Amino acid sequence: MIGKGRFVFLAFVVALVVLAAAAALASVKGTVKESADFSLLVPEGWEFSDFGNGTVQTYNSSGSYMVELKKAGSNMTEKDAESGVANLASQNKGTGPEKVEMLGLTFYKTVFDKSSMHMSYYAGIKDGVKISINLVGKDHETDPAIQAVFTSIALK
Repeated sequence: MIGKGRFVFLAFVVALVVLAAAAALASVKGTVKESADFSLLVPEGWEFSDFGNGTVQTYNSSGSYMVELKKAGSNMTEKDAESGVANLASQNKGTGPEKVEMLGLTFYKTVFDKSSMHMSYYAGIKDGVKISINLVGKDHETDPAIQAVFTSIALK
């Protein structure tokens, strides 16, 4: 059993960590870019590409971090998203698939390493179309810039 004093201390530490993370994300400066399908923050010093086919990318100048958003397919179901992520995970010795609720949709996620790059891949279905989000980079789960991009994503 944890004592009341220790619980208060732990709660305080957790609150400080959350506040520090929020401050780091808020400190990322950039410009919101839009395509026909998405909007997202492009941090200062990062590039943005809209391929005009439902795919956009933003990446840092060294290419060590990237976020890719893609809209593709038709008549797809949530089961298609889940099985696709399960196949990707199996092929790359990844995690999951893990069910994640975000952006008003159900996504399936896997984390894996491929070609010396660490990645998190999400797939969900909106109106029968697959929406995929790929985060790439060594510390993408904790890097303030890539996390700021990730949390800024909006679907149209």
